[in-house]
Amino acid sequence: MPKHSIRAVTAVAALACLTAVGLAGPAPGAPAPGAPAPGAPAPGAPAPGATTSPTSPASRFVPGACPKPPEPIEALSGARCGVLEVPENRSRPGGATIELTVAVTPALTPAKPAKEPVVFMAGGPGADAFDDIPFLVESGLNKDRELIVMGQRGNLYDRPNLACPEVERFNAQAVGLGYDAQQAQALLLKAVEECRGRLTQRVATAGSVPVLLVSGTFYGKTGASRAKEAAHGLPRSTTLQVPGTGHGVVPQSPCAQRVLASFPDRPTAPPDTGCVDGLEPQPFTIIPK
Repeated sequence: MPKHSIRAVTAVAALACLTAVGLAGPAPGAPAPGAPAPGAPAPGAPAPGATTSPTSPASRFVPGACPKPPEPIEALSGARCGVLEVPENRSRPGGATIELTVAVTPALTPAKPAKEPVVFMAGGPGADAFDDIPFLVESGLNKDRELIVMGQRGNLYDRPNLACPEVERFNAQAVGLGYDAQQAQALLLKAVEECRGRLTQRVATAGSVPVLLVSGTFYGKTGASRAKEAAHGLPRSTTLQVPGTGHGVVPQSPCAQRVLASFPDRPTAPPDTGCVDGLEPQPFTIIPK
C-alpha cells in the first residue's frame, strides 16, 4: 500500500453537526451499528432541541448504505454510513440540497470508547477520503474512539456527482496527439466547456457566488490562462495569478496566502490582490547533463 500522509483536520463545524444528529459513539449496551437507539429521533430528523433559522441552514444525517469502492474496504463492513444533507447554497436555506457521504467506523475498544470522535476529510483538493480508511485504521485512529470519514463537496460518492465523463472521453481521444498539440488543446477545451455546461444547468446560482481563482504562471498542466477562461462564466470572481509558481501556489507564495486568508472575511467584496504587482519569477538555471 502506498505511503500516505495523515491529512486529518479539526473539522469543528462538521463534528458538531454530526454528533448532534446521532453520530456520537454508542454507549455500552447500545443497539448494533445502524439500529436506532431507544427514544432516538427518526432517521433524518433534526436532533432534539435543534433549531434552524435563515442564518443557520438546516443539515441532517440520513442513514444509508456504505460506499462500494472498486477495491472493497474491510472497515466499511462494520461501519454506520449515510449522507449529511446540507444546503447547496448556505445563503439560501430553502433551496436545493446536496448529499455528502459519511462513514462512521466504530472504536476498536467499544467497551469504553472516548466521547469525542476523530473527523477526517481528505485534502487534494478533491481527494477521495474513503480510499484512506484502511491506512487510518491501520494507524490506530479508531483505537479508542470512533472515526468519522466524510467526503467534501464534490467528492466521488457525493450527490450530485460532479465527475466529468466528457474529460475522460477526451483522455481517450488525446492518446497519441501529443501534450501540446493544438488539436489536443482544442479537444480539452471543448470537453471542459461541455462538462461545465452540463453541471451548471442544475447549479443556476453559480454566477452569484463569490469565487477566488488562484493559479501559478509556471503551472504547465493547464496553464494560468485556464483560470481566466473559467472566470468568464463567474461574474463575481477574482483571478490571482502568481508569477514564478506552479502547482501548489498557496504553500509557495506568501502573497497568495494573504489573499486567500482575507477572502472568507469579506467574500462579497473583491479581495486586495495588490501584493502580486511587484512579484517577479525567481531566476533559475538549467544545468546540462
